[in-house]
Formats: sequence, structure tokens, C-alpha cells
Amino acid sequence: MSQSSAITALQPEPVRLKGTQEGKYLPSSSHQTTATAHILETMKGPRRTSVLRLHSTRVRSLGAAEASCTYPPPSGVHVNLSESPELTDDPEFYLVGLDVYSFRFLPQKTFQSLSTPQTTSRLRQWSMLGRIEAQAFGFDQTFQAYRKDDFVMAFFKDPNVIPNLKLLSESSGEWLTLGTEVKKIEAINVPCTQLSMSFFNRLYDEAIVRDNGYIVKCLDSFCDPFLISDELRKVLLVEDSEKYEVFSQPEREEFLFCLFKHLCLGGALCQYEDVINPYLETTKLIYKDLVSVRKNPQTKKIQITSSIFKVTAYDSVGVCYPSTKSHEQTFSYFIVDPIKRHVHVLYHCYGMGEVS
Repeated sequence: MSQSSAITALQPEPVRLKGTQEGKYLPSSSHQTTATAHILETMKGPRRTSVLRLHSTRVRSLGAAEASCTYPPPSGVHVNLSESPELTDDPEFYLVGLDVYSFRFLPQKTFQSLSTPQTTSRLRQWSMLGRIEAQAFGFDQTFQAYRKDDFVMAFFKDPNVIPNLKLLSESSGEWLTLGTEVKKIEAINVPCTQLSMSFFNRLYDEAIVRDNGYIVKCLDSFCDPFLISDELRKVLLVEDSEKYEVFSQPEREEFLFCLFKHLCLGGALCQYEDVINPYLETTKLIYKDLVSVRKNPQTKKIQITSSIFKVTAYDSVGVCYPSTKSHEQTFSYFIVDPIKRHVHVLYHCYGMGEVS
């Protein structure tokens, strides 16, 4: 088969991108160094951004190279393949067009679970007050879980996100916005299936918490940087402890468990609770505030509709979000509601919280 016929055979059908826009992507004659995406029709409607991604028969994944363009586009969009030497001698490639999500900040959305007097008092005691934040953003397209990396990268590059997404400065402890260009992201799926706080009943069953709600104490030890003075923290942190397997590894990955653990461990000057209820009550409030549910029309059962990712972003130097310093208690979770097209960002940076 000739080179040209091989390329033609691999061309996908014209891809409908947005509204009446159709695009067909053809390698240029100089395919060994660049590929040109020729848009056959112009889009009717507002200008927007799309990503053109290379698909190769040699590297079977999207994202080997990419470029952006706005519609109506120029005559062609060039994708530089010089950094992908394994592709430069592969004539059998084509470009696939993907719409990029765009976002809007939703400052009117408040999270009462983090601002009630009782929660504020507890967060102060746990050294998290002033270092934990929840924000909401809307997005404009159908969320597709298999495109989570595209979704998160588009989020960090969106002009409505950059001046509004909050993070704490390591040096000053003040709230800032992201002041660097994100080059790479990591979005880890966090399972979210739990619908009841009965998930934690085993803490009573296994004598980690007494029937009256008091947490069973133990001899002090350290699991750097955390002081372990009770059986609850042993279950959360010490893998070779007697009761660590009370929660299986898949259960420990659940968002409900992660949220509970973060609250129990707190910040740098955390004053631990003697009883379990403050942890359970606050976990429940925040969980319900962030996670979306609906009744399944067929089964009539309540089901969780949110998708959750633990997110890290990198600039040209290294990790830039949620902080340049890694810590178990520094995190950012993206909780995506695909029905309302909202994404809630739960952020915390480990350190000394407000004391008064």
C-alpha cells in the first residue's frame, strides 16, 4: 500500500465538533516534521478553543502531540513532532479534534458546612481554619470521565479559573491565585460510593471507640509528623497495627474515608478530640455539601452522581498545586457534578491554622 493510500485508509470519518462544525484532519506533505489540520468548514457561532491531538498507529494513545486553535481557524494548525522521534518516520497518523471545556467561576455558591459556627470552632481546634477552602466553578460541556485529564488541564488553563482559583503561599501563609503556567497535571480517581455513615460503625465494633463515643487511648508513638495517642490514629496511620485491616485498601480510597482521615489528622497544631462525634458529624456535613446524589428512576434508589479526582499540577519547575511542598494533609479534590455541570474544589494546605 502506498503512503498516501495508507493515510487515506486511516482517516476517521469527519468529526462533528460543535454545532454545525465539521472538521477533517489530513497530514500535510511534510508529515515527517509537522502535521496540518485542515478545517473544511468554519464554525457558526462564538469563537472557542479546540485541541487537536495526534493519534498514531505506532503510539496508540491520544496526546503524543497537541496544538490549540480558535474557531474560525487559520488555514491549518501545525503540530510539531520534533519532540516525538518515534513518530517522525510513521506516515500512518491522523489528528483528532476534541472540544476543550471552558469554565466560569461561581462565587455565589457557598459551602455552609465549612462556615457554621460549630464547624469553624472545630476547624480552629484541628488547626485547619484559614487553610481549608471550597470553591465552585461551572463548565459548558458534557463531562466524560475518560477525558478527565483533558478536563483538569483545561480547568487550569481557563482564563476564568486562573484569577480565581485559591491556594496558600508557603512563604507568607496568605491566599493567592495560581501565578504560573501549568504544564502537566495528575488526576487520580477517588471512588465515591458510600451513602451512609454506618461505614464507620466498625470503629465501635472493633473497640477503637467505646460505646459512649470516647476514643480508646494508647501509649504515645510517632508516625512522622503525627503524634499517635489513641487507637483511632493507629487505625488511620500505622499499617502494621493490629486493627489496621478493619478498613480494606479499597475502603481507604473512598472519598468518605479520605475526608474523615483528613479531619482526624488536622493541621500542624491539631488538638485531637477525645470523642468521635465531632469528626463524624463534620465529615457528614462536608460530604453532603460537596457530593451530588439523585434517585435512580428505574430502581428508585439513591445513587451518587459525582466523579472525584485528587489533583496535582506541575509547572516548568515542578509541583505548583496544591502546594510546592508535598504532605499527606495538603490536598485538592475536584468533585464533578456531570448533571449540573459544576465542579467543587476542596483544598487544604498543611500548616498552622488560625488560633483566634
